[in-house]
Amino acid sequence: MRRSIISREMPRPIASSDRPSFLCLQSEPDPPRRLEASKKRRVRAALVLVLVFFWQGCDRHPFAPLPDGAVPFSPPATYFTWWQQVELCSGLNADFTAVSWYIVPNVSTFPSEIGDLHGSYQQASNSIIVAGGYKDDPLLVRHEELHAILRQPGHPPEYFEDRCKNYVYR
Repeated sequence: MRRSIISREMPRPIASSDRPSFLCLQSEPDPPRRLEASKKRRVRAALVLVLVFFWQGCDRHPFAPLPDGAVPFSPPATYFTWWQQVELCSGLNADFTAVSWYIVPNVSTFPSEIGDLHGSYQQASNSIIVAGGYKDDPLLVRHEELHAILRQPGHPPEYFEDRCKNYVYR
């Protein structure tokens, strides 16, 4: 099979005419089978990226369920003040209202697949979960807010140990 491409090369006469044309329709053979191999490599790379996405998260599976007993709540005004402090120390900005907040009342920790936690940030749902016993702890809440502002897994030392070390648990 042959495919046609448009070429802007030097004028060439068209077979059915003696006049030169600056825009010729030429016929070119199909590229070699390397195209199929290249396509397979791209599909494999895309699959790897999808798998990495599903396994990343801030110390948790990105689609981890909420802990038992977690209920949505509206964060108090203090949380917004703490959010602004974290934006200042990190040098980054994010939308506070885009975060979904949950509290697990009457507990100081809640179970997760990595152990008992006082708080957690779920990247996929942009949610912060706080154990009821720690809902008024500025270091814990700001720690989870920093995760939400960064929108990335782990604890990058630049933010957790340097820039915001006086505002969050390390």
